[in-house]
Amino acid sequence: MNTRTRNYLLSFAVLLVIAALAVGALLSFGGHDANWAVTVDGDSVDGIAGAGFAFGGMVIGLVAAVFALVIVGAVLAGVSLFLMGLFAFILLIVLLALAPVVLPVVLLIAAIAYIARRKQA
Repeated sequence: MNTRTRNYLLSFAVLLVIAALAVGALLSFGGHDANWAVTVDGDSVDGIAGAGFAFGGMVIGLVAAVFALVIVGAVLAGVSLFLMGLFAFILLIVLLALAPVVLPVVLLIAAIAYIARRKQA
C-alpha cells in the first residue's frame, strides 16, 4: 500500500470515528427515551436506521463541503495567475513607455562604467 492510499484510509477512519462520536452524542443528549427521529417522505425513521440516515446526511454534507473547498481553491488559483499576468503586462507597458526617457541615462551610466573599468586595467 502506498502512502497516498494509506493517508486516504486513515482520513476515512478518522472521519468515521468523528461521525460515530457525533451520532453517539446526538443520541445521548436526550437519554434513551428521547424522540430522535429522521423524517423521510413524511414517515418517522428512528433507531439504527435513523442513525444511518443521519450519518449518510453528514457524509453527503462533508463531500459537498470538500467539493466546495476544491472549487474555491481552483478559482482563487486561477484569479491569482490572472492577476500575476496582468501585473507583468502592466509592468512591461510601463517599462516600454519609460524606455525613451531611461535609455539615455542607461547609456551614460554604461559609458562611464566602461571608461572607469578601462582606467583600472
